[in-house]
Parts: sequence; C-alpha cells; structure tokens
Amino acid sequence: LGETLNLKGFTYTPTTNDHIGGVIYGYAFYTSEDGKTWGQPAATGSFANIKNNPVPQAVNFKPVKARFIRLVALTPAAENEHWASIAELGVLTR
Repeated sequence: LGETLNLKGFTYTPTTNDHIGGVIYGYAFYTSEDGKTWGQPAATGSFANIKNNPVPQAVNFKPVKARFIRLVALTPAAENEHWASIAELGVLTR
C-alpha cells in the first residue's frame, strides 16, 4: 500500500466481461505490516450471487494496521475456472 494504514475492510469489484471469467466467490483476505508475516486472515467468506450480480462488494473487519494486503481466491463463482480476476480492489480505512 506504500505506507502503513489502519484498515477496516476492503472492496472487491469483479470483472464484467464474460469472456474473462475468474470471478471470485470464496475468499480469504490477509494483511501484513512487513510483507512476510501474514497470520490469520482479517476476513473470510463468500460473495453471494456475485456471478449473476457483478457489482462492487464491501467487506468490513476488525480494524488492523497493515502495509501489505493479499486476497486469496478460495473458490470460483463458476465451475471449471482455475484463475481469479479483479477489476478493482480497494481498502477501507478509518
């Protein structure tokens, strides 16, 4: 992120081009202050109906200081997709 921020969540906007695919359904969102120590995810879950309604999704979590973020795609929104795509990923600060 270029600097340490107080994060309280993130936003995920999936791609809307059907030919690209890779929409994330299940996720784990990690934070780190040094880019080496990640610990437990700040948030885990799934984006309900994301494939049929590809709009920005906001996820809130307990505030944490972080300079680095990592979004891990745990499950795709469509079968037989083995990649993840993101149109935009943002962080929510307090």
